[in-house]
Amino acid sequence: MVPTSSDYRDLYERLAQERGDMAQHYLHYAPARRLQVTLDLIRTIPWASALDAGCGDGVLLAQMRSMASQRGGRPLLCGIDLSELRLRRARERADVGLSLSDVSALPFRDGSFDLVVCTEVVEHVPDFRGAIRELARVTAASGHVIVSIPVAGWDRSLRSLRGRPVVYLDTVEHLREWAMISIPGFERLRDFFAQLRQEGLSVTAARGAYIFGGRLECHLDRVACMPKSKRRRLADAIDEFAGWAPLRRSCERYLVRLVRTSAHEGGG
Repeated sequence: MVPTSSDYRDLYERLAQERGDMAQHYLHYAPARRLQVTLDLIRTIPWASALDAGCGDGVLLAQMRSMASQRGGRPLLCGIDLSELRLRRARERADVGLSLSDVSALPFRDGSFDLVVCTEVVEHVPDFRGAIRELARVTAASGHVIVSIPVAGWDRSLRSLRGRPVVYLDTVEHLREWAMISIPGFERLRDFFAQLRQEGLSVTAARGAYIFGGRLECHLDRVACMPKSKRRRLADAIDEFAGWAPLRRSCERYLVRLVRTSAHEGGG
């Protein structure tokens, strides 16, 4: 059953308390890798105004604020989230404009931002198509959108092909995940791209964040906690391997950089 708007807000406020500050989450290899790939994509885009749609505790916003300071000037930087607690944490972390809002009903005018970032959000949203429509709407013509989603990588795809059960990465929060192949309960990645095109968004870059699932990720977490001098060579080799083009769509997270080429064609 799809949760109501009220259920959705209550869940995220409760999880914000139970799961704590997401800064701790980024100490692990996989989330840290995803954050780094997101920042790498942002660095390729010139922007004077940006929105983090689903900013959580403001970890990415703080990095974007630092990036903007290094470039010089004072760009407009905003964030929205459903959780009041997470927004309070974000406010302590980054001096930016924040709003308690739903990504499916953004409180901004059409074309407000050069850059809209929405990472690890749309899999949680009851009205997924409405969220994509809103991201496109508030993006300026020729502006950019960066979206990341969870995708069944090679390990879960193999489990499905062997007839074994496959579950979401987060069975509490995720309402949907995607897959390259047909997996019961998963949406097809090609349909995700079709929805983006329908809203006037064209892909300019796409890559996976990491290819490792299960036990191997636990070992990589240990590597990530090593002193930088010891882990540099291994980490560089892992990152290069994860970025290898033939493996890109076999990753557990998929990041897409888009450009808004036209007004959306979808209705509603």
